[in-house]
Amino acid sequence: MRTTARRRSWPAALVVAGLAMGACSAGEPAPQAGAEVAPYTATTIRAEGLGPFTVGDVTPADVAPWHLEQGGQAFDTVPQTENCALATDRAAQLALVVDQDQAVVAVVTGNPSIRTGEGIGVGDPVDRLASVHDPDAVHAVQATSQSGGPLVVVDPAPGQEPVRGTRMLAFDTSLDGTITRIRAGAWPWVSYLDHCSDLSTRPDETGWPLTRDR
Repeated sequence: MRTTARRRSWPAALVVAGLAMGACSAGEPAPQAGAEVAPYTATTIRAEGLGPFTVGDVTPADVAPWHLEQGGQAFDTVPQTENCALATDRAAQLALVVDQDQAVVAVVTGNPSIRTGEGIGVGDPVDRLASVHDPDAVHAVQATSQSGGPLVVVDPAPGQEPVRGTRMLAFDTSLDGTITRIRAGAWPWVSYLDHCSDLSTRPDETGWPLTRDR
């Protein structure tokens, strides 16, 4: 498997404290209620994220009030490592991977109504990826995903080692080759089996998306 750069150590407790205070990162202003694209009316997930959940400069605190007005549930945030946490709305099958700066670095969805720009969605055969993307760009980064089949990425620079922060799409698949979840966001987070790492120590406390689909 490919190796990734060493990440900074950051106390996980600060994730919870920062989210509780509603801290925001510098960047785009928080989306407003009634914005053009809502997380549950958005139908397209791209490497940069889903609707207002833009990778890199948005935090759960930025979007939480608007998220609730659009009918979402409160994000349940569970630290996973010293520098990464999962903020999850399980009912909507939506999870945000949050880094040490509270920025969203990846988005995970199991919602079959959400599709990629190329029309790929949950329930489709993974073989479709090679028909709408450069076949050389489609490859497995984990032999076993949450759903038993490989974790497959669409690499924007095939044949090269991925650069930290590169945005890409990834797909959890089942043993029969069906796409079960779609990930969007930054390398290396999109490639980790458990989103923050390759082996979560808190799957029971977290629940979905760390629930194994078997």
